[in-house]
Amino acid sequence: MKYRKMSTMEQRERYHATQRAKYRSDPEYRAHRKKIAAAWYAKNKELTAERAKAWISENRERHNEFNRASKAKNPARGRMATQDYEALVATQENLCAACGKPEWTRSRNGRVRRLCLDHDHKTGNVRGLLCNPCNSALGYVDDSPELLEKLAAYLRQHKLHLVTE
Repeated sequence: MKYRKMSTMEQRERYHATQRAKYRSDPEYRAHRKKIAAAWYAKNKELTAERAKAWISENRERHNEFNRASKAKNPARGRMATQDYEALVATQENLCAACGKPEWTRSRNGRVRRLCLDHDHKTGNVRGLLCNPCNSALGYVDDSPELLEKLAAYLRQHKLHLVTE
């Protein structure tokens, strides 16, 4: 039987195909590769950022199309169907469930952002829609009612000091 000599490109493609298959099927190998990648990215943050900026500037329309498609696909990012998200927006009258105000923060392109889908990180249950500031505040306190109560007490205490001085 006669074997034809493979080109370097064919060899590389065959090698990458076997590596991809191994990555998909072997959890230990996947964890090992992720660890190596994380170490490389930690050492090369500036290079990675430069490459990303260069790619985005060279592929601006493709990048924008990808962003539009992913946002249009599901604003709730896989937690609920778009129709359910829109129904929740209508139920809350497009207002934040925490502060009762409409979303006012803007994205880089100047559009008003969508309300954030708030959910319990342990159970995954949806709690409601929040404006970005309220959603960020919950994130900063790690969804802890106790910490929020302590912060409120702290603010009340210092408000009283300001009034009495």
